[in-house]
Amino acid sequence: MNVTFQVVPTIAEDERKLLFDWAPDVFQGEHYGIQWRPADVHVVGYVDGHPATHVGVVSHHVQVGATICFVGGIGGVVTPLRFQKQGLARKCLQRAEEYLRSELAVEYGFLFCQDRLVPFYQASGWRKINEVVLIEQPLGQIESPVGCMVREYGDSWPVGPVTLHSWPW
Repeated sequence: MNVTFQVVPTIAEDERKLLFDWAPDVFQGEHYGIQWRPADVHVVGYVDGHPATHVGVVSHHVQVGATICFVGGIGGVVTPLRFQKQGLARKCLQRAEEYLRSELAVEYGFLFCQDRLVPFYQASGWRKINEVVLIEQPLGQIESPVGCMVREYGDSWPVGPVTLHSWPW
């Protein structure tokens, strides 16, 4: 099994379908009824040349209390069923985090996470935050209905409510 990872600005339509259309509402986003921000870049893992896993990346400044933090956002983490349970998502996440730190020089990682996936991210060094996170939506600012996690790449995450000034990713 030959596994490679690429950081790309866009995903070809045929690859997008293979990665995201293997189940209806693969991220269960319809359940939350919110608009999501698209990734700035994509980290795609290939197995023998076939797209097998994906992590979307954004860079953004968020406000935490009175502090402005430069974060690398992680979103759109997905692995089609036939490639699951092989550690591919974890490796793709690691490659995305390398990109966040080396190419974007972010202070922290930040992601939105369903409760059932918290253990997956905790095993990679992420921790859940309990502060209120305000996100932008078409009708204005709302409290995120999805939990959030951070990854510290140096300093400790500041204390205080988080204002995203963006749609979630």
